[in-house]
Order: sequence, then C-alpha cells, then structure tokens
Amino acid sequence: MKKALLASAGAAVLAMAFGGYSYYNSIQNRKNYNGKLINQSKYLADTSLSLLEQGDRITAGLIALEALPATGQNRPYVPAAQYALRETLHCYKNGSSLEKDCLLKHKLPVRSFTYSQDGEKIVSIDQGNSVYVWEADSGGRQSWGMISLTVDLIRKQKLRHAYPVMK
Repeated sequence: MKKALLASAGAAVLAMAFGGYSYYNSIQNRKNYNGKLINQSKYLADTSLSLLEQGDRITAGLIALEALPATGQNRPYVPAAQYALRETLHCYKNGSSLEKDCLLKHKLPVRSFTYSQDGEKIVSIDQGNSVYVWEADSGGRQSWGMISLTVDLIRKQKLRHAYPVMK
C-alpha cells in the first residue's frame, strides 16, 4: 500500500512539474509571438512609408492599417504604424487634435498641377485635359473646363512651376 501511495505521490509531483514546465513554455511562446508581431508591424510601417515616397498612397495606407491592432486581433500597438498611417492619410498633429489637409476632388486622376506666384491659386489638369482652378487656402474650386478654353487664362496669370503628378 505504501508503494502504491508513494508511486501516486511521485506521479502527482511529475504531473505538476510537467504542468509548470508547459505553463512556462506557453508564456515564453506568447512573448516570442508578440515580439514577432511588433517586428512585423515595424516592417509594415517602414514599407508603408517607402510606398508613400514612391507615390502609391492607397497601398501605403492599406499596409499601414495592417500594422495596427484591430478588433479581434492580439497585435500589439506600435507607434511607427500609427505614424505611417497618419502620413499616408495626410493627418498632422495640431495641438491636441488631428486635422486633415483639404482634398481637391477631380473627375479623373490628376496629370499635373501648378500654383500662382502669390500662392493664392492652384491650377490642376486631370487626365481628361480638364483644368481646375482652386483657392489655395480653402481648397474651394473656382472654375473648371477643357484645357483648350483655359490655356490662355493660365498663360495670362503667369503660373509657374508645373508639377507632374507621380503615378
């Protein structure tokens, strides 16, 4: 009887030791997994900023979103991912609130743009050759039309520094 009791106690001790070892390994695995998620988020944030520099804002934004935690995910928060998304969306910290740049809406993708010498007007040309004239401060559109109708207007206003839009 003593041998059976001693064998049961030994088995219980071994089971507890194995349980403790398994628990320790699960904690270590979780730490390693979180570390890999952090590294992955940093890599995705860097990739997002690189794509943004190349002019691919949409893909950059999607990649930056993947680097941030989402509902139902255990991804840790990485500040670099938030920075990449903020840069992609044109948000800038202004005091304690976030403000966005104004968006100049066109019917087609923009081919090029320029601004007036006084900095008050922006003129953009879309891929359909429509010319848009904007107020630089508000982003409000003053007029738009086909390029043949407004080329003389652009020349008369002596707009300089035409910038082709990167694709």
